[in-house]
Amino acid sequence: MAKWDLIAEQLPIITKMAREGNTETEIIEYLKISRNTFYKYKKQHPELQEALNEGYRTSLEKVEAALYKAALGYSY
Repeated sequence: MAKWDLIAEQLPIITKMAREGNTETEIIEYLKISRNTFYKYKKQHPELQEALNEGYRTSLEKVEAALYKAALGYSY
């Protein structure tokens, strides 16, 4: 099985890791690939970039919602 096939199977986990705030460096370490390979795959396989974007977008939405609440005076 090719290296990309193994990574493609991990796309849901990559999305989850991005959603949880993991950096690309942490994702690269989890995948046990080089940074150059990761960036090559991001260019060659748009589904990898989309998995990352989806996760980061969800994470960013949560941060924005929390900041909005804080700006309105909401306290925990």
